Amino acid sequence: MQDSILYAARHGQTTLNAKNCFRGPIDVPLDAQGYRDAHALAYWFEPIELSYIFSSSRTRALDTAKIIGDRHPEVEIIPNDGLWAWNVGDFAGKPKDEYAKQFQFYVDHPDVTVPGGEALNDFKARIRPLYREGIEVALRTALPVLFVVHSSVIHELGSLINSDHHSTLVKPGGAAAVDFSNGVLRAHAVFKPLKLGSGADTIS
Repeated sequence: MQDSILYAARHGQTTLNAKNCFRGPIDVPLDAQGYRDAHALAYWFEPIELSYIFSSSRTRALDTAKIIGDRHPEVEIIPNDGLWAWNVGDFAGKPKDEYAKQFQFYVDHPDVTVPGGEALNDFKARIRPLYREGIEVALRTALPVLFVVHSSVIHELGSLINSDHHSTLVKPGGAAAVDFSNGVLRAHAVFKPLKLGSGADTIS
């Protein structure tokens, strides 16, 4: 089978991405650039055989998944509320630069619930079983699965596989992959990697 057993694609850009604001639970749609991002992803994934496409049910992710799915009409798209972004509660819609220090408290204290949202460890407990299930599906079907998700969910892929949540970061419309070789899993950015310091690289 292919070395890559799971892909995690980040949805295309939204107006809140463009303004570098927290998104979280807000069901903001793709903007014009976001649709271009989604079509670029679809083109990138076109030659890759997939077993399933699992998508966050938020509009921005599901619309991205459907555009990718148009080039894979034989592949079922399965929406899942469990793949929603980290619920950043009262921070949603606010500028990251302005609220970065306040938000960092909840990153540093992962058992503390974000006001109006969820604790980081609760988010991790929601996401990690879904990634493990996706890996199991890929190994069983001998074809990779695709998750279409949010930046925070891709952060968690790096944390789960590499113990480094920055290791899989990608720009809106980018993708990370999990490779399985010699019994070892490794996750890395494969399309539109986001380098630290280039903006919008905080968990959201």
